[in-house]
Amino acid sequence: MTQDLPNISTITQQDKEKATSPPYISFVTFSNLITWLETEGVPIKFDRSFWGKKFGGGLGLQLMAGMRFLGLLKDDYTQQQLGEIVKARGDERKKLLVDMLQKAYSAVDFSQLAGGTPSMLKDWFAKYNLDGSTDRKARSFFINACKAYGIPLSNVLKKAARNKQTGGTINREKKLEKEKTNPLEVPKVAGNQNPPVLSQTIQRQETGQQDLYRVTLSNGCEIKLSSNVEFFEIEKTDRVLIEDIVEVMKKCRKK
Repeated sequence: MTQDLPNISTITQQDKEKATSPPYISFVTFSNLITWLETEGVPIKFDRSFWGKKFGGGLGLQLMAGMRFLGLLKDDYTQQQLGEIVKARGDERKKLLVDMLQKAYSAVDFSQLAGGTPSMLKDWFAKYNLDGSTDRKARSFFINACKAYGIPLSNVLKKAARNKQTGGTINREKKLEKEKTNPLEVPKVAGNQNPPVLSQTIQRQETGQQDLYRVTLSNGCEIKLSSNVEFFEIEKTDRVLIEDIVEVMKKCRKK
């Protein structure tokens, strides 16, 4: 007499009761997972040998726990719902993701989110028995997911989840891009301010000799320029650019 094996593609109510806590990873990480699976494909078993190089140890384990809560994994085995989400596009994918959230977050009253408050959301999440920063991160993931998938939220709830790290990264990237695109400008010296000072040092490295220029501005800030090229091998068009730079540097040289 043979014994029927459990269907690993079906999550029972008992499984839901034993499910792990809500995801408290960055929502960006979850979105990147779906995009990554579009290329890699959905494996039968979502184990470390598959995700290890992409998400790392600790993050990968947190991601797996969140996927179990969302009904996308049972133990380490991927569920049919995950494959359907990865395969879908546009509004069809959003519909599947909304359905995923509504089924997973059974403690949340989705009908009240459009007029909900942070206190109400906190009360709903209290049923998941999360502590401190984990609770805050889990609520932030939920709010960002609702915003991304078009689930109506009150304005106060939308403002309750801020990804400061992402915002800071974007600002830094904009600043770097601005530094790349803006030409070097000669600072204007007004009043009794100290003029900018240019000094030159020679530094030996494994790659050979390198000229290092340090421009000290009137406010004490510094600009560092370096060169390790062989000037006799530079193309004519590049020499014109270098000459322009040299002229700017000459104006910064201390008289």
